[in-house]
Amino acid sequence: MVLEWFKQGILEDDLSLTLVWCHSWAEFAKELKTHFGPANPVGSAEIELQHLVMASNTKLSEYLVRFNTLALRVGWGEQALRFQFYNGLPEHLKDWLAMLGKPNSLHDLVLVTQQYNNLYWERQEEHKLVHQWDNKLTTYANLWGPNTSNPPSTQTNDRMLGPDGKLKPEEQKHRKENNLCMMCRKLGHTTPACPAAMRGRAVNLQEQPDMPNTVQEEQEAEEPSEPNQVN
Repeated sequence: MVLEWFKQGILEDDLSLTLVWCHSWAEFAKELKTHFGPANPVGSAEIELQHLVMASNTKLSEYLVRFNTLALRVGWGEQALRFQFYNGLPEHLKDWLAMLGKPNSLHDLVLVTQQYNNLYWERQEEHKLVHQWDNKLTTYANLWGPNTSNPPSTQTNDRMLGPDGKLKPEEQKHRKENNLCMMCRKLGHTTPACPAAMRGRAVNLQEQPDMPNTVQEEQEAEEPSEPNQVN
């Protein structure tokens, strides 16, 4: 509608018939405000300022830019603007001001509120990072499964061993083709000479009870000893 209003004057070829606002920015702005501006600019700014509130999920700077714009349009005093600035703040900033003190001047109130707002968003960022880390730990726990003290090794064994606890055929083939030990899957030795297998045999020997070396020792161990005779 605005374009239609000014279209005739803009497209007029005869300069003698052009309107005054075609040659003056001030006249153009006056024409625009007269026909399409608010009927009461100050009243409209006062109403908007009275209902201006800062959302709890936004930064103070967004609220402050609009507040300053409206404050320039109204004829309010400092105390009225101070009250309206505080009234539009979210509850978490009002709580900070209630605990730590609310300055008496609008300028000081804005500075203190900006400081509290920065601390609030810094704390929110800390919560966000902690939450992200907790989610990563939960994801790892779900991948490894519950009650696993060594998740990566368990998953590796499941890939290499069958239900009977023996190497899967494809794993055996892989180790043979690459000259890998059937016991520890390392290169450079065979299964009989595997250090891991040798350590296992040594532990088994240590756990076995002492056995008699000869038949005589075995018989002596089975026969009860006779008491010594006194001559």
